[in-house]
Amino acid sequence: MTNDNDMSESLEHKLDELKNANKIEFERVREDIKKLGDGYEDGLRQISKQIQDLDERWAEKWTPHDLVLKNHGKRITALEQKGSSNSSA
Repeated sequence: MTNDNDMSESLEHKLDELKNANKIEFERVREDIKKLGDGYEDGLRQISKQIQDLDERWAEKWTPHDLVLKNHGKRITALEQKGSSNSSA
């Protein structure tokens, strides 16, 4: 019977070791997943900031350009209207 008890205790000890090993491995995997998620979130924030910066630079560059084109269009229209008034007179 002692052999059976010894074997049973040995099996229980091995089972406890496996549970502890699995628990430790599970914690490592959990930490890795958290690090991955944090890195992914940081990457998305950086991309968002880059897009925002690009949008601001784009607006700085093209807003004056658009205003010039509108002004040019108004002047052309005024000249065309003036020219058609002169030719009909």
